Amino acid sequence: MRFPLRPELIGNVLSGHWHGGVIATALDAAGGMAAASLLTSVEDKLATLDIRVDYLKPNKGEGLIVTGVVIRAGKSSIVTNLQAFNEESEELIADGRAVFSVRRKE
Repeated sequence: MRFPLRPELIGNVLSGHWHGGVIATALDAAGGMAAASLLTSVEDKLATLDIRVDYLKPNKGEGLIVTGVVIRAGKSSIVTNLQAFNEESEELIADGRAVFSVRRKE
């Protein structure tokens, strides 16, 4: 997923670095999309149970690229690995993992 820079995403106006909460939210969205790709019905429910984000560098630039990859899919939970990259330099900005609860339609 790509997130372009918008002024309201800046956490530190002096340095121009993105807000950490924006990065975490983007990672959660990417993990949720990866997990949702395994749902079998529009009535299935998916919710974030836990998310961990390790911030490696501040993101300063025009955009953010985030990825989410399913690493385990169980009956009631899905685990994803997450990464965020600076769109211009392609440097890894943040790394994380999210666990999603799944309620499948019976």
